[in-house]
Amino acid sequence: MASAAVYQQSSKARALDLARLAAGAGRSGSRLGRSGTAGLEELWPGLEELMVQDPAAEISGGGGSSGSRAAPTPASLTTSIFTNDQLLADHWLDVELQQKLQAGTESSALHRARLLKSWIADVQEAAALELADDSPAAAGDVHCLPASWLWAALAPASGDPAVWKAALLRLMAADPSRPGGAADSVHHAVLAALALGKVDEAVRLYLAAEFFADALLLARLRLPARHPLVAYVYSQWGADLKRRGRHDQAAGCHLASGKLGAALADLEDWLPTARPQLGPDPVRLAGSFAAACVAAALATAHLRPAAEAKHLGIDSRADGPATPSETEDDNDCDASLAFDHRRWWGRPELRAAVQAWKRCIIEALHSGRVTAALSLARVGPLKKRAPSEGERFLRGALAGYASAISWWQVLHQESMPELEADKADDEA
Repeated sequence: MASAAVYQQSSKARALDLARLAAGAGRSGSRLGRSGTAGLEELWPGLEELMVQDPAAEISGGGGSSGSRAAPTPASLTTSIFTNDQLLADHWLDVELQQKLQAGTESSALHRARLLKSWIADVQEAAALELADDSPAAAGDVHCLPASWLWAALAPASGDPAVWKAALLRLMAADPSRPGGAADSVHHAVLAALALGKVDEAVRLYLAAEFFADALLLARLRLPARHPLVAYVYSQWGADLKRRGRHDQAAGCHLASGKLGAALADLEDWLPTARPQLGPDPVRLAGSFAAACVAAALATAHLRPAAEAKHLGIDSRADGPATPSETEDDNDCDASLAFDHRRWWGRPELRAAVQAWKRCIIEALHSGRVTAALSLARVGPLKKRAPSEGERFLRGALAGYASAISWWQVLHQESMPELEADKADDEA
Protein backbone atom coordinates (compact mmCIF):
# COMPACT_ATOMS: atom_id res chain seq x y z
CA MET A 1 0.00 0.00 0.00
CA ALA A 2 2.77 2.46 0.83
CA SER A 3 4.52 1.77 -2.46
CA ALA A 4 1.29 2.36 -4.37
CA ALA A 5 0.57 5.57 -2.47
CA VAL A 6 4.04 6.98 -3.05
CA TYR A 7 5.17 5.67 -6.41
CA GLN A 8 1.94 5.17 -8.40
CA GLN A 9 0.13 8.46 -7.81
CA SER A 10 -0.65 10.87 -10.63
CA SER A 11 1.20 14.19 -10.73
CA LYS A 12 -1.94 16.09 -9.77
CA ALA A 13 -2.70 13.85 -6.78
CA ARG A 14 0.90 14.16 -5.58
CA ALA A 15 0.77 17.94 -5.91
CA LEU A 16 -2.49 18.20 -3.95
CA ASP A 17 -1.13 15.96 -1.18
CA LEU A 18 1.96 18.14 -1.00
CA ALA A 19 -0.19 21.28 -0.78
CA ARG A 20 -2.07 19.72 2.16
CA LEU A 21 1.16 18.90 3.95
CA ALA A 22 2.72 22.31 3.30
CA ALA A 23 -0.40 24.20 4.39
CA GLY A 24 -0.03 22.52 7.76
CA ALA A 25 3.48 23.94 8.07
CA GLY A 26 1.77 27.16 9.12
CA ARG A 27 0.95 25.49 12.42
CA SER A 28 4.58 25.15 13.43
CA GLY A 29 5.32 28.57 11.97
CA SER A 30 2.46 30.37 13.69
CA ARG A 31 2.97 32.83 16.45
CA LEU A 32 1.12 30.57 18.85
CA GLY A 33 3.65 27.85 18.19
CA ARG A 34 1.27 25.07 19.20
CA SER A 35 -0.34 22.22 17.36
CA GLY A 36 -4.02 22.80 16.86
CA THR A 37 -3.58 26.25 15.30
CA ALA A 38 -4.68 26.65 11.71
CA GLY A 39 -2.31 26.67 8.79
CA LEU A 40 -2.57 28.53 5.50
CA GLU A 41 -5.31 26.38 3.98
CA GLU A 42 -7.62 29.42 4.08
CA LEU A 43 -5.58 30.96 1.28
CA TRP A 44 -5.67 27.91 -1.01
CA PRO A 45 -6.35 29.27 -4.53
CA GLY A 46 -7.43 26.01 -6.15
CA LEU A 47 -10.91 24.68 -6.77
CA GLU A 48 -10.31 21.34 -4.99
CA GLU A 49 -10.82 21.15 -1.25
CA LEU A 50 -7.56 20.57 0.62
CA MET A 51 -9.13 18.96 3.71
CA VAL A 52 -6.14 19.87 5.86
CA GLN A 53 -6.46 18.23 9.27
CA ASP A 54 -4.41 18.65 12.42
CA PRO A 55 -4.31 15.25 14.16
CA ALA A 56 -3.37 16.93 17.44
CA ALA A 57 -6.69 18.75 17.43
CA GLU A 58 -8.74 15.54 17.35
CA ILE A 59 -10.08 15.12 20.89
CA SER A 60 -11.89 11.97 21.85
CA GLY A 61 -15.40 12.62 23.03
CA GLY A 62 -16.11 9.04 24.06
CA GLY A 63 -15.62 7.27 27.31
CA GLY A 64 -11.86 7.56 27.19
CA SER A 65 -9.71 9.70 29.41
CA SER A 66 -10.16 13.45 29.19
CA GLY A 67 -7.98 15.07 26.58
CA SER A 68 -7.11 11.85 24.77
CA ARG A 69 -6.87 12.11 21.02
CA ALA A 70 -9.13 10.19 18.67
CA ALA A 71 -7.77 8.47 15.61
CA PRO A 72 -8.09 10.92 12.69
CA THR A 73 -9.14 10.07 9.16
CA PRO A 74 -6.60 11.80 6.90
CA ALA A 75 -7.36 12.86 3.35
CA SER A 76 -5.04 10.19 1.93
CA LEU A 77 -2.55 7.53 2.93
CA THR A 78 0.21 9.86 1.74
CA THR A 79 -0.80 12.27 4.51
CA SER A 80 -0.25 9.52 7.09
CA ILE A 81 3.12 8.63 5.58
CA PHE A 82 4.55 12.14 5.41
CA THR A 83 3.14 13.45 8.71
CA ASN A 84 5.25 12.49 11.70
CA ASP A 85 2.46 11.83 14.19
CA GLN A 86 1.82 8.69 16.23
CA LEU A 87 -1.90 8.52 15.49
CA LEU A 88 -1.29 8.78 11.78
CA ALA A 89 1.29 5.99 12.06
CA ASP A 90 -1.45 3.87 13.61
CA HIS A 91 -3.75 4.78 10.72
CA TRP A 92 -1.06 3.79 8.23
CA LEU A 93 -0.67 0.44 10.00
CA ASP A 94 -4.45 -0.15 9.99
CA VAL A 95 -4.66 0.50 6.25
CA GLU A 96 -1.79 -1.90 5.57
CA LEU A 97 -3.32 -4.60 7.79
CA GLN A 98 -6.75 -4.31 6.20
CA GLN A 99 -5.26 -4.60 2.73
CA LYS A 100 -3.30 -7.72 3.67
CA LEU A 101 -6.18 -9.41 5.47
CA GLN A 102 -8.58 -8.72 2.61
CA ALA A 103 -6.33 -10.86 0.42
CA GLY A 104 -7.87 -13.91 2.12
CA THR A 105 -5.72 -16.94 2.86
CA GLU A 106 -2.93 -16.04 0.46
CA SER A 107 0.28 -17.10 2.16
CA SER A 108 2.31 -13.98 1.37
CA ALA A 109 -0.47 -11.63 2.54
CA LEU A 110 -0.94 -13.40 5.87
CA HIS A 111 2.80 -13.54 6.38
CA ARG A 112 3.00 -9.78 5.86
CA ALA A 113 0.08 -9.24 8.25
CA ARG A 114 1.89 -11.27 10.92
CA LEU A 115 4.98 -9.11 10.43
CA LEU A 116 2.92 -5.94 10.88
CA LYS A 117 1.41 -7.30 14.10
CA SER A 118 4.89 -8.09 15.42
CA TRP A 119 5.99 -4.51 14.76
CA ILE A 120 3.53 -3.29 17.39
CA ALA A 121 4.62 -6.05 19.77
CA ASP A 122 1.29 -7.84 19.34
CA VAL A 123 2.79 -11.32 19.25
CA GLN A 124 -0.43 -12.94 20.44
CA GLU A 125 -2.38 -11.58 17.47
CA ALA A 126 0.44 -12.54 15.12
CA ALA A 127 0.33 -16.10 16.45
CA ALA A 128 -3.46 -16.20 15.98
CA LEU A 129 -3.00 -15.24 12.34
CA GLU A 130 -0.38 -17.98 12.06
CA LEU A 131 -2.83 -20.60 13.37
CA ALA A 132 -5.55 -19.32 11.03
CA ASP A 133 -3.27 -19.89 8.04
CA ASP A 134 -4.00 -23.58 7.40
CA SER A 135 -3.49 -23.38 3.65
CA PRO A 136 -0.77 -25.68 2.35
CA ALA A 137 2.45 -23.81 1.65
CA ALA A 138 3.93 -24.18 -1.79
CA ALA A 139 7.29 -25.81 -2.06
CA GLY A 140 10.05 -23.27 -2.03
CA ASP A 141 7.77 -20.51 -0.69
CA VAL A 142 10.06 -17.65 0.32
CA HIS A 143 7.68 -16.72 3.13
CA CYS A 144 8.30 -20.01 4.94
CA LEU A 145 10.84 -19.69 7.72
CA PRO A 146 14.20 -21.37 7.05
CA ALA A 147 15.54 -24.21 9.17
CA SER A 148 17.72 -21.81 11.18
CA TRP A 149 14.55 -20.47 12.77
CA LEU A 150 13.59 -23.95 13.92
CA TRP A 151 16.85 -24.24 15.86
CA ALA A 152 16.41 -20.74 17.25
CA ALA A 153 12.95 -21.75 18.48
CA LEU A 154 14.38 -24.89 20.10
CA ALA A 155 17.30 -23.03 21.70
CA PRO A 156 15.43 -22.15 24.96
CA ALA A 157 15.18 -25.91 25.64
CA SER A 158 18.89 -25.85 26.47
CA GLY A 159 18.07 -23.88 29.61
CA ASP A 160 20.65 -21.22 28.77
CA PRO A 161 19.19 -17.88 27.53
CA ALA A 162 22.56 -17.07 25.98
CA VAL A 163 22.10 -19.89 23.46
CA TRP A 164 18.78 -18.42 22.30
CA LYS A 165 20.24 -14.92 22.02
CA ALA A 166 23.21 -16.21 20.05
CA ALA A 167 20.89 -18.00 17.63
CA LEU A 168 18.88 -14.82 17.04
CA LEU A 169 22.05 -12.78 16.59
CA ARG A 170 23.14 -15.18 13.85
CA LEU A 171 19.78 -14.65 12.14
CA MET A 172 20.28 -10.89 12.35
CA ALA A 173 23.74 -11.19 10.82
CA ALA A 174 22.46 -13.09 7.78
CA ASP A 175 22.99 -11.01 4.64
CA PRO A 176 19.73 -10.85 2.63
CA SER A 177 21.56 -9.44 -0.39
CA ARG A 178 23.89 -12.39 -0.79
CA PRO A 179 23.54 -14.42 -4.02
CA GLY A 180 20.72 -16.90 -3.64
CA GLY A 181 19.46 -15.23 -0.47
CA ALA A 182 15.70 -14.99 -0.04
CA ALA A 183 14.25 -11.57 -0.73
CA ASP A 184 12.08 -11.92 2.37
CA SER A 185 14.95 -12.82 4.73
CA VAL A 186 15.43 -9.17 5.75
CA HIS A 187 12.00 -9.35 7.44
CA HIS A 188 13.14 -12.43 9.35
CA ALA A 189 16.31 -10.62 10.46
CA VAL A 190 14.17 -7.70 11.64
CA LEU A 191 11.97 -10.09 13.65
CA ALA A 192 15.05 -11.46 15.34
CA ALA A 193 16.20 -7.93 16.21
CA LEU A 194 12.78 -7.06 17.64
CA ALA A 195 12.75 -10.24 19.72
CA LEU A 196 16.03 -9.08 21.26
CA GLY A 197 14.66 -5.60 21.88
CA LYS A 198 17.00 -4.02 19.33
CA VAL A 199 14.52 -1.65 17.65
CA ASP A 200 17.22 0.69 16.32
CA GLU A 201 19.04 -2.22 14.72
CA ALA A 202 15.81 -3.53 13.19
CA VAL A 203 15.17 -0.16 11.54
CA ARG A 204 18.73 -0.03 10.23
CA LEU A 205 18.36 -3.49 8.72
CA TYR A 206 15.47 -2.20 6.64
CA LEU A 207 17.46 0.88 5.66
CA ALA A 208 20.41 -1.26 4.56
CA ALA A 209 18.04 -3.23 2.32
CA GLU A 210 16.52 0.06 1.03
CA PHE A 211 13.08 -0.86 2.39
CA PHE A 212 12.43 2.77 3.31
CA ALA A 213 8.66 2.56 3.83
CA ASP A 214 9.07 -0.46 6.13
CA ALA A 215 11.85 1.27 8.06
CA LEU A 216 9.75 4.39 8.50
CA LEU A 217 6.59 2.63 9.66
CA LEU A 218 8.50 0.45 12.12
CA ALA A 219 10.41 3.46 13.50
CA ARG A 220 7.26 5.51 13.95
CA LEU A 221 5.42 2.65 15.66
CA ARG A 222 8.20 1.74 18.07
CA LEU A 223 10.00 5.07 18.67
CA PRO A 224 8.89 8.56 19.81
CA ALA A 225 8.11 11.03 17.03
CA ARG A 226 11.10 13.19 17.96
CA HIS A 227 13.56 10.30 18.03
CA PRO A 228 16.62 11.09 15.86
CA LEU A 229 16.28 7.80 14.01
CA VAL A 230 12.82 8.74 12.72
CA ALA A 231 14.22 11.95 11.23
CA TYR A 232 17.16 9.96 9.82
CA VAL A 233 14.83 7.52 8.06
CA TYR A 234 12.91 10.42 6.54
CA SER A 235 16.17 11.97 5.31
CA GLN A 236 17.35 8.70 3.78
CA TRP A 237 14.04 8.11 2.03
CA GLY A 238 14.02 11.71 0.85
CA ALA A 239 17.48 11.27 -0.66
CA ASP A 240 16.30 8.12 -2.47
CA LEU A 241 13.19 9.89 -3.80
CA LYS A 242 15.36 12.77 -5.00
CA ARG A 243 17.62 10.33 -6.87
CA ARG A 244 14.48 9.01 -8.57
CA GLY A 245 13.57 12.54 -9.67
CA ARG A 246 10.60 12.80 -7.28
CA HIS A 247 11.59 16.10 -5.70
CA ASP A 248 8.05 16.86 -4.54
CA GLN A 249 7.88 13.74 -2.37
CA ALA A 250 11.42 14.32 -1.17
CA ALA A 251 10.13 17.69 0.03
CA GLY A 252 7.38 15.82 1.90
CA CYS A 253 10.04 13.80 3.76
CA HIS A 254 11.88 16.98 4.74
CA LEU A 255 8.64 18.59 5.91
CA ALA A 256 7.93 15.60 8.13
CA SER A 257 11.34 15.92 9.77
CA GLY A 258 11.06 19.72 10.14
CA LYS A 259 13.76 20.62 7.59
CA LEU A 260 12.02 23.58 5.98
CA GLY A 261 15.06 24.82 4.05
CA ALA A 262 15.67 21.45 2.41
CA ALA A 263 11.95 21.12 1.62
CA LEU A 264 11.89 24.51 -0.08
CA ALA A 265 15.04 23.66 -2.07
CA ASP A 266 13.43 20.44 -3.33
CA LEU A 267 10.27 22.32 -4.31
CA GLU A 268 12.30 24.89 -6.20
CA ASP A 269 14.00 22.05 -8.10
CA TRP A 270 10.63 20.47 -8.82
CA LEU A 271 8.99 23.63 -10.19
CA PRO A 272 10.55 24.68 -13.52
CA THR A 273 11.70 28.29 -13.74
CA ALA A 274 9.95 28.96 -17.05
CA ARG A 275 6.23 28.32 -17.31
CA PRO A 276 5.67 25.67 -20.02
CA GLN A 277 2.37 27.13 -21.24
CA LEU A 278 -0.23 29.82 -20.64
CA GLY A 279 -3.49 29.11 -18.91
CA PRO A 280 -4.39 27.08 -15.80
CA ASP A 281 -1.96 24.42 -14.60
CA PRO A 282 -3.37 22.62 -11.49
CA VAL A 283 -0.12 20.81 -10.75
CA ARG A 284 1.97 23.95 -10.88
CA LEU A 285 -0.64 25.88 -8.86
CA ALA A 286 -0.58 23.28 -6.06
CA GLY A 287 3.22 23.09 -6.16
CA SER A 288 3.66 26.86 -6.02
CA PHE A 289 1.19 27.08 -3.12
CA ALA A 290 3.13 24.39 -1.26
CA ALA A 291 6.39 26.28 -1.82
CA ALA A 292 4.76 29.51 -0.61
CA CYS A 293 3.53 27.87 2.61
CA VAL A 294 6.94 26.39 3.34
CA ALA A 295 8.64 29.70 2.55
CA ALA A 296 6.33 31.55 4.97
CA ALA A 297 7.14 29.08 7.77
CA LEU A 298 10.85 29.40 6.97
CA ALA A 299 10.65 33.21 7.10
CA THR A 300 8.93 32.97 10.48
CA ALA A 301 11.69 30.69 11.78
CA HIS A 302 14.29 33.30 10.81
CA LEU A 303 12.36 36.34 11.99
CA ARG A 304 11.11 35.01 15.32
CA PRO A 305 14.47 35.01 17.19
CA ALA A 306 15.11 38.64 16.20
CA ALA A 307 11.55 39.64 17.09
CA GLU A 308 11.73 37.97 20.50
CA ALA A 309 15.14 39.51 21.22
CA LYS A 310 13.88 42.97 20.30
CA HIS A 311 10.76 42.52 22.43
CA LEU A 312 12.85 41.51 25.44
CA GLY A 313 15.57 44.09 24.78
CA ILE A 314 18.20 41.39 24.26
CA ASP A 315 20.97 41.53 21.71
CA SER A 316 20.94 38.23 19.78
CA ARG A 317 24.63 38.69 18.95
CA ALA A 318 25.86 38.77 22.52
CA ASP A 319 24.64 38.22 26.07
CA GLY A 320 23.22 41.15 27.95
CA PRO A 321 20.82 43.98 27.14
CA ALA A 322 20.95 45.69 23.80
CA THR A 323 21.52 49.39 23.38
CA PRO A 324 19.17 51.44 21.17
CA SER A 325 21.81 51.64 18.47
CA GLU A 326 22.13 47.85 18.43
CA THR A 327 18.38 47.19 18.21
CA GLU A 328 18.05 49.69 15.39
CA ASP A 329 20.97 48.41 13.34
CA ASP A 330 20.43 48.65 9.57
CA ASN A 331 21.15 44.93 9.20
CA ASP A 332 18.26 43.99 11.49
CA CYS A 333 14.96 43.10 9.88
CA ASP A 334 11.55 43.48 11.45
CA ALA A 335 8.27 42.41 9.88
CA SER A 336 6.96 45.95 10.23
CA LEU A 337 9.76 47.23 7.97
CA ALA A 338 9.12 44.76 5.16
CA PHE A 339 7.90 47.48 2.80
CA ASP A 340 11.51 48.66 2.47
CA HIS A 341 13.29 46.00 0.40
CA ARG A 342 16.69 47.35 1.46
CA ARG A 343 16.00 45.98 4.93
CA TRP A 344 15.60 42.38 3.82
CA TRP A 345 17.04 41.95 0.32
CA GLY A 346 20.32 40.67 1.76
CA ARG A 347 18.51 37.88 3.65
CA PRO A 348 18.27 34.87 1.27
CA GLU A 349 15.49 33.16 3.22
CA LEU A 350 13.30 36.29 3.16
CA ARG A 351 14.02 36.97 -0.49
CA ALA A 352 13.12 33.34 -1.34
CA ALA A 353 9.85 33.72 0.60
CA VAL A 354 8.83 36.80 -1.38
CA GLN A 355 9.71 35.13 -4.69
CA ALA A 356 7.76 31.99 -3.76
CA TRP A 357 4.65 34.01 -2.93
CA LYS A 358 4.95 36.10 -6.12
CA ARG A 359 5.06 32.87 -8.13
CA CYS A 360 1.96 31.54 -6.36
CA ILE A 361 0.12 34.81 -7.03
CA ILE A 362 0.99 34.58 -10.73
CA GLU A 363 -0.25 30.98 -10.89
CA ALA A 364 -3.54 32.01 -9.29
CA LEU A 365 -3.91 34.74 -11.92
CA HIS A 366 -3.15 32.24 -14.70
CA SER A 367 -5.96 30.08 -13.29
CA GLY A 368 -8.39 33.00 -13.44
CA ARG A 369 -8.65 33.17 -9.65
CA VAL A 370 -8.27 36.93 -9.22
CA THR A 371 -9.90 37.08 -5.78
CA ALA A 372 -7.68 34.22 -4.56
CA ALA A 373 -4.62 36.00 -5.98
CA LEU A 374 -5.57 39.14 -4.06
CA SER A 375 -5.93 37.12 -0.84
CA LEU A 376 -2.47 35.67 -1.43
CA ALA A 377 -0.97 39.11 -2.01
CA ARG A 378 -2.60 40.35 1.18
CA VAL A 379 -1.63 37.11 3.02
CA GLY A 380 -5.10 37.11 4.45
CA PRO A 381 -7.50 37.53 5.89
CA LEU A 382 -6.67 34.69 8.28
CA LYS A 383 -9.89 34.11 10.21
CA LYS A 384 -8.70 31.29 12.48
CA ARG A 385 -5.54 32.75 13.98
CA ALA A 386 -3.22 35.74 14.13
CA PRO A 387 -0.53 35.99 11.43
CA SER A 388 2.98 34.79 12.17
CA GLU A 389 6.08 36.97 11.90
CA GLY A 390 6.80 35.61 8.44
CA GLU A 391 3.25 36.26 7.26
CA ARG A 392 3.32 39.83 8.61
CA PHE A 393 6.59 40.34 6.76
CA LEU A 394 5.06 39.06 3.52
CA ARG A 395 2.07 41.37 3.94
CA GLY A 396 4.40 44.34 3.99
CA ALA A 397 6.65 43.11 1.21
CA LEU A 398 3.71 42.31 -1.11
CA ALA A 399 1.61 45.38 -0.32
CA GLY A 400 2.37 46.93 -3.69
CA TYR A 401 1.28 43.78 -5.54
CA ALA A 402 -1.92 43.64 -3.49
CA SER A 403 -2.70 47.25 -4.42
CA ALA A 404 -2.09 46.60 -8.13
CA ILE A 405 -4.26 43.44 -8.18
CA SER A 406 -7.02 45.24 -6.28
CA TRP A 407 -7.08 48.11 -8.78
CA TRP A 408 -6.96 45.69 -11.69
CA GLN A 409 -9.88 43.76 -10.23
CA VAL A 410 -11.95 46.94 -9.86
CA LEU A 411 -11.20 48.09 -13.40
CA HIS A 412 -11.92 44.64 -14.77
CA GLN A 413 -15.29 44.50 -13.01
CA GLU A 414 -16.27 47.93 -14.28
CA SER A 415 -15.30 47.16 -17.86
CA MET A 416 -16.66 43.59 -18.07
CA PRO A 417 -19.42 43.16 -15.47
CA GLU A 418 -21.26 40.48 -17.39
CA LEU A 419 -18.18 38.27 -17.78
CA GLU A 420 -17.29 38.64 -14.12
CA ALA A 421 -20.82 37.66 -13.10
CA ASP A 422 -20.62 34.55 -15.25
CA LYS A 423 -17.33 33.57 -13.62
CA ALA A 424 -18.83 34.04 -10.15
CA ASP A 425 -21.75 31.80 -11.08
CA ASP A 426 -19.39 29.12 -12.39
CA GLU A 427 -17.32 29.18 -9.22
CA ALA A 428 -20.44 28.98 -7.05
